[in-house]
Amino acid sequence: MTVDPFDANGVLGELNRAPATWSGLPAGTIIGHIHLHVAHLAPARWFYCDVLGFAFMQRFGSSAEFVAAGSYHHHIGYNVWAGIGAPPSSPNMAGLRWFTLRLPDSASVDAILRRAASAGLMIDATPATEAYNMSLPLLRDPSGNGVALDVGVVV
Repeated sequence: MTVDPFDANGVLGELNRAPATWSGLPAGTIIGHIHLHVAHLAPARWFYCDVLGFAFMQRFGSSAEFVAAGSYHHHIGYNVWAGIGAPPSSPNMAGLRWFTLRLPDSASVDAILRRAASAGLMIDATPATEAYNMSLPLLRDPSGNGVALDVGVVV
């Protein structure tokens, strides 16, 4: 992975073209990778590697780590940049409630759910939404970030 300069002026310039109110991402939006705030790296690594099954790819000093599937450079980055031991955001704050992890088949979902149950993790469910008229199994990492599990191929 490389670290390229961030075009802050370009991003800020986009604000002038943004709608006055935001109602969420358009249906069908696919995000290739995400970065999450966690309280501590080691418990996050356990969750994303041992429970979800991602491969550990890289560590960035003592503040961030990156995991992936299929030898990709990273699908998930997690960091302690909000502070080591920082609590999760309050539910009434703007932010990510959960993200959906698309898996190739129901056997993959079942394997993760078995590992989660063996680890004593609570398995919850997402609320049904317009995009999903059913709930999905929902796990939370040790810092409270939600991961919904779904079966489907991203194209």
